[in-house]
Amino acid sequence: ENLDSHAGGGGAPLPPPRLDPVASAERVALRRRGGYCFVLVDAFAALLTSLGFVVSLHTAGVGESPLAPEKWGNHIVLLVHLGERRFVSDVGLGDGPL
Repeated sequence: ENLDSHAGGGGAPLPPPRLDPVASAERVALRRRGGYCFVLVDAFAALLTSLGFVVSLHTAGVGESPLAPEKWGNHIVLLVHLGERRFVSDVGLGDGPL
């Protein structure tokens, strides 16, 4: 995924993936592609919502602790709401545990 965004299939950079639930789900399920957190979380949120779950998306940041201010917003996480409880679902972090 990282190489395609710079080099593309024929040497020219590919356009960034569309950020909408249908395009994200098609990219993951039909084209067997991965993507950045913004693409993966979008598809997973759409799936959970279609199954009746209540979800919300939240801006986050990934990096060393303490996180540098310019790093805030470089990630997105999904919260699944089950009654009074909230569960973090971080399907788009490809760099290992937080």
